[in-house]
Amino acid sequence: MQDALRKGQPVITEDGELPARVDVDAVVEATGSLDTGARIAYASILGKKHTIMLNVEADVMVGPILASTARSAEWFILFASGDQPGSICELYDWARTSVWKW
Repeated sequence: MQDALRKGQPVITEDGELPARVDVDAVVEATGSLDTGARIAYASILGKKHTIMLNVEADVMVGPILASTARSAEWFILFASGDQPGSICELYDWARTSVWKW
């Protein structure tokens, strides 16, 4: 994986924890799976990677634990608005409040 990244090539892997073990600055977790997402995020934090969570399921169940772990390790974890439904709701709210009223 590291060789491919150095060459600017995309990488596909079945090992979701692999990014935590290579030279990257951050890991984006977007699986939508509670257990897989929690494992990937936890491995990323322990691997000293900043972690961006797009996984609402894991956020709801273990988000506070992941946030505490990241704080203790002095790394950040960012919980975004979530997957597609969350992003659609956010876009709707933005559009509704941004409409020009004549």
